[in-house]
Amino acid sequence: MSTTYWVEMSLLVSGSPDANLVEFVEDFATTLDDEHDGEVMYTFASKTGDLTLTVSIVSDEDTAQVCAKVVGTVRSAAHGMGAHTPGWPQAPVTLSDFTGFSIKSLDRATVPC
Repeated sequence: MSTTYWVEMSLLVSGSPDANLVEFVEDFATTLDDEHDGEVMYTFASKTGDLTLTVSIVSDEDTAQVCAKVVGTVRSAAHGMGAHTPGWPQAPVTLSDFTGFSIKSLDRATVPC
């Protein structure tokens, strides 16, 4: 039986002075929603660049594999928009490594990734 997980991740968004980070995050969330089969929710504090993404995923895999799959989807969406993530070349907008990460299932306690 598959489990529905909610994966929450925090990261920092930064860019050049002329980058419209609010617009970027809105477009990024839309792109991520288009590429991901589950739900996508986010909050963004434009003054600090703090972005919290929460995505749902239904899976039979263990939590480590679920986390890896979600991270891959998020990075893929960012790269598809021309954003930089650690290990990729510089771009006008940068998404940091994840500064926080948790995963919750509807039938289990929180599990750190």
